[in-house]
Amino acid sequence: MVFLLKIAYYASISISSLIAIFYLGATLLGLIETVSPAKTKEDTIMLVACCTALGILYKAYQLGHIQGNWGSGLTFVFVAILAFVVIFVGGMFMFGTIRWQ
Repeated sequence: MVFLLKIAYYASISISSLIAIFYLGATLLGLIETVSPAKTKEDTIMLVACCTALGILYKAYQLGHIQGNWGSGLTFVFVAILAFVVIFVGGMFMFGTIRWQ
């Protein structure tokens, strides 16, 4: 059981970290060339969501890999994904302009 928990932990933290780092890099490169004020708001919301998710993923790394609490680490990975979605979608509804295309 512990082996399967380790596999789930490492797979989820790897995929989540790669996606968050990709979006962070793409957002930082997108902030360099400002197209419109609405795009700057969207990039700022994405930047805050990515940084929050990466901070929670770091805590998941500490709990899982360093301390050996695989279940707690896996829980924090899912909390990071949930935090990213809530911050991004909530931020877009509150501060951004949503274009339904």
